Amino acid sequence: KHSPTWPPQMVVFERLCAALCVLHVFLLPGPCEGLTIQRGPHSGSTATSAVGPLGQHNNLGDVYRPLSIGEVAFGVLTCSKFHSTRLVALKETWLQNAEHIVAFTDQDPTGAERQRLRGIDFFVEPRKPDAQEMLASSSGAWRAVSMVQVLHDRFPRARWYFFVDDDTYIYTPTLLTHVLGTRDAASAHYVGWAYHVGPTLHGLLPGEWRPRVAIGGAGFGISAGLMASLAPQVPRCRTSYSWDWPGDFRIAQCIADLGYEVEDDPHLNAEDPDLALPPKMLVDGAFPPVSFHHLNQRQVYRLFKAEVVHSDDGRRIADFSRFALSEVSWHEPGLGLDFKVRFGFDVTVSTAISLGAPNSNKTTSNASSVGAATVHVDELQSFRASPGGHAFQQEFRGGSCHADHSQPLSVRIDLHCNNPFSGPHRLLSACGVQATGKCGYSWVLSTEFCPSFEPVAHDASTAF
Repeated sequence: KHSPTWPPQMVVFERLCAALCVLHVFLLPGPCEGLTIQRGPHSGSTATSAVGPLGQHNNLGDVYRPLSIGEVAFGVLTCSKFHSTRLVALKETWLQNAEHIVAFTDQDPTGAERQRLRGIDFFVEPRKPDAQEMLASSSGAWRAVSMVQVLHDRFPRARWYFFVDDDTYIYTPTLLTHVLGTRDAASAHYVGWAYHVGPTLHGLLPGEWRPRVAIGGAGFGISAGLMASLAPQVPRCRTSYSWDWPGDFRIAQCIADLGYEVEDDPHLNAEDPDLALPPKMLVDGAFPPVSFHHLNQRQVYRLFKAEVVHSDDGRRIADFSRFALSEVSWHEPGLGLDFKVRFGFDVTVSTAISLGAPNSNKTTSNASSVGAATVHVDELQSFRASPGGHAFQQEFRGGSCHADHSQPLSVRIDLHCNNPFSGPHRLLSACGVQATGKCGYSWVLSTEFCPSFEPVAHDASTAF
């Protein structure tokens, strides 16, 4: 109720505002307005999305200038066993646009390996591990501290230094905008997926304080401001912490000696998508994901295929890292089915048991083609742009079609761009599903804007 002391003109103004709000709600087009959607025989379909507010390029406003890929030096911990497998997979995917890369390994690569890994510098640690370090030598722990000094010495003008394992995938655009770019590189920052080490490490008394560690597999960043103080401490840390500690713990302890601790960032993940994401679905700031760990080469190529769309001439790319694994769900009563997509990763099709599945003697032919429970469609066949770049299409295949066990189920995702009514807090909106045969479905999604095609080129002005 309005205050009785308000003048009459304010009361009129208040009621006018309320009327405008009502008109806004009823007249604003929905997220699928203007799209041609062929629905099932019922129109009561519902959609839900697990995506929160869109991330900003820099949550500190315009205090710091945008970060470019050419201002980040990458250190990759590997070994000769994985030069031609894991390391090649990284170079052919997310590392292909990085400009400053050093691989820390145990042996020089062969000539053939260097040819496939052009653009990557190699550093072979000349020092062999001490006897007490041998337990950890196979994991490269004894080389970890050297990575810090070498990367700083080779690229002293970098704004950030980022360290990863050779079985890690990084979405570099969102690494720049959502993790590193939100912090002042000139200040001291140690950023990663923080965890507590176990209680049985050598050199520590029971109950003695120990720092949280940014696990190397998830990737961790050290700002130029911190690196300036950290690099000169490497010789001391190498001597002082020569036990069989994990390599990332040695670095964390060395940083703790300077009075700094890790800044936990939920965008970084220490496991693969199926293990890392379910616990994070309700964690604020966990999306878009920036890294995944413990991946084989097939998984690395799979994530890259879902991130990057190439133009027909191959000279430009549209990067969908901001959309990576964003979830949206849709219930289609006309088919008696629930659909859920993790964008670019997989689609789940299930009978709508929780929402009132059709009676067994009234089940539609389309519903029966999926089977009694759930089909997981997890092979992304293609990801391409439509002519004009105003829509994109993903083709998924996988699982087994109930109507024909010899055939997989297929789901086509049609993403329509430039829809300003998708909503300020929803990256993707679901618009409808139709059957395209006994073993196929077409699902329309919309978004406010899709990434534009950009030239594949390095920014020479950022070289250092």
